[in-house]
Amino acid sequence: MIKKICFIGLFDAKTDGRSLNMAQSLARLGHEVTIVNTGDTTTSKIIRESGHNCINIAVDLRPKLRYIWLEYQREVISKLQKLKFDVILACDVYSLGAASKLTKKMKSMLVYDSREIYSALGSLHGKEFQQYFITLNEKMNLKRVNKIIVSGDLDSVYLKKNLTSKVPYYTVMNLPYSRPKVESNIIREKFNIPSNTKVILYQGMIMKGRGLINAIIAVAKIENAVLCIMGVGSYRHEIQKFIEKNNYSDIAFIADPVPYVELHDWTCSADTGILLFEPVSKSYQLALPNKLFEYCMAGIPSVATDLPAIRQITEKDKISLLVGKELEITEIAKAIQKTFEPEFRNEFNSNSSKYSSKYCYETQYGTINEIFEI
Repeated sequence: MIKKICFIGLFDAKTDGRSLNMAQSLARLGHEVTIVNTGDTTTSKIIRESGHNCINIAVDLRPKLRYIWLEYQREVISKLQKLKFDVILACDVYSLGAASKLTKKMKSMLVYDSREIYSALGSLHGKEFQQYFITLNEKMNLKRVNKIIVSGDLDSVYLKKNLTSKVPYYTVMNLPYSRPKVESNIIREKFNIPSNTKVILYQGMIMKGRGLINAIIAVAKIENAVLCIMGVGSYRHEIQKFIEKNNYSDIAFIADPVPYVELHDWTCSADTGILLFEPVSKSYQLALPNKLFEYCMAGIPSVATDLPAIRQITEKDKISLLVGKELEITEIAKAIQKTFEPEFRNEFNSNSSKYSSKYCYETQYGTINEIFEI
């Protein structure tokens, strides 16, 4: 039976691969998807061209979260309260309160996508009051949640012990849709990088705890290599200041994020990807980020922190080289250089199609279908 499903999340959907991929899977399964959009007109266009409905919420995402959270929830409730959906998906903790209130009014099923361990966020490391407020909000709004989605099996183990064990959990990994590697040189062309210079790519949120300072210093030790940091986030200004203060402008640069539908071409144009999460919180310790699989789908190897969920993947399939949790500069530099070696590259390339087939979103359709059954 066709269901009307509403996605609510405090983010710009055009760069949020997790939500866009899930919406696409539900549409392919025959359901009608509506996405609440806090992004710009470009985002609205992308949502509609993807075949989904779009409801625009006028909220400026630039101020700090605490200044926009309550306003956002009021706007969402005001815009949606006269509508009717079979299922509401709270795409993050910040939308859970509004989703819970709407679920009560509509008598809908509420699914909560706990895409992170929100009670222990890496970005709030050392900010106890803000973390306490988010944790309290999450627990207060769990009463009407029917199902919880996580991005990795280890997350569900932790949350069953520390959040709730009263509802079923489903793992939906941050996988991209299956796509062939494309011949792309877009990063070099866009930023005038010589053809003999290796491009190391970080794509994602620019926040504390992502190992970006160590990555910059490590890349500076590698001859003919640059680091492209693509994204936005609360730490972007600090990273830019670090680059300028230490004269690393020829080594590292920050690029604006691109819509998710364009990201694959950019990723394919890099030589190696990095994801150097620091284990400063439970959320980061258990991280299994989408970029790990996006790099793989683009046919490029990556260098990642040796964390439990990432290790579970790399022990089976060598899609990434692991470095210690201490993120030592020399070790990072050596690992990146190893990904350039012909022998390593040949072995990675020979397995690339197998990895791409295994770690693609289509493999999760059965789980998606089960989650949204009423």
